[in-house]
This record gives sequence, C-alpha cells and structure tokens, in this order.
Amino acid sequence: DDEEADIPDSTKLEIGTLEGLRFSINGTELPEEVYKNNDINKVIDDLIDLMEAEKSGTYYSYITRNTHTDLIFYGNSFAKMKEIVEKYAPNNPLCEKSLIEQIA
Repeated sequence: DDEEADIPDSTKLEIGTLEGLRFSINGTELPEEVYKNNDINKVIDDLIDLMEAEKSGTYYSYITRNTHTDLIFYGNSFAKMKEIVEKYAPNNPLCEKSLIEQIA
C-alpha cells in the first residue's frame, strides 16, 4: 500500500551535499580545424584526472545539445571544481568560448 507524503508543494527538501558543475563546450562557433584536431574525450579524461588528483570532483555524464556539449561534474566544492576547469580550459583549443555554470 503506497502512501503519499503529506508535504506541501512549496516545500524545499535538501537532499545530499554535493555541488554540481556544468562545463559547456561550444560545438558550433570554433574554427572547423579545432573540432577536427581535438577530441572531447581527451578533455573529459584530463578533467577527470585533475579533479581526482585534487579530490575535488567526479565526472558524472554529458549532454549533447544543439550548440554545446555539457560535461557534468559533482563534488564537495563547486568553487574548487571551477578553479580546476578555469586553469585547464585556456590550454585546450576545444575549450574556447566554453561556459561554466553551477547546477547544484
């Protein structure tokens, strides 16, 4: 017998403590040779290694949208994950015109 919880619709429930980061790689506005000569899987692998080394975050998934591919990371500190991505991004041409956003 399933019972529904008696919680008002406006109630905000906090679940977990992880913070999320979305790193959106621009998929349409860079020169064609950037896409041809660089692999998003290397970006993912590099960021996984950097975040694991700092014990700051874990790669969760990706989402392919019309103009961007979003790389999703979760960790204890959005600020620390953002710092890692901001240091990495200028060294990879595929990360030009990318966006970083907190999602949790």
